[in-house]
Amino acid sequence: MAQPRIGRRLVEEKQTIELKESVELSPEDAAEVLLEYLPTDVQMAVREASDNMKLPLWQVILGYTIKVAERFELFSPIILSSWETGSRPNLPRPCGTCGVEFTSRYPDAKFCCSHCFFGHLDKSGHTKDCYIPKS
Repeated sequence: MAQPRIGRRLVEEKQTIELKESVELSPEDAAEVLLEYLPTDVQMAVREASDNMKLPLWQVILGYTIKVAERFELFSPIILSSWETGSRPNLPRPCGTCGVEFTSRYPDAKFCCSHCFFGHLDKSGHTKDCYIPKS
């Protein structure tokens, strides 16, 4: 196996996604799948750009990739830590203190609010600033 260039990491096998059956995706379907791995605010901006320019999502995503390459910024990407595990941002998870399901753009988040993080839930409970999903 070839040695990686400086600054590159070897991709581990556990990071690949295996499909049980052969699936052919259209470029638009593939763009929809990839879009889910972006933070919500970026997803909204890409969809808005697609709607405003009346272009399919895949053309917008690939067009921005080409634009980044033309600006010589392709080799300084933003890599989200959630991509290291192959997961999407904003996945629901239970709070480590109160057990309420919450979402966070940070994949390592374990608590829904500062009260739960600092362990003061028993004393003061949740406040209006806490993230508690409305059912």
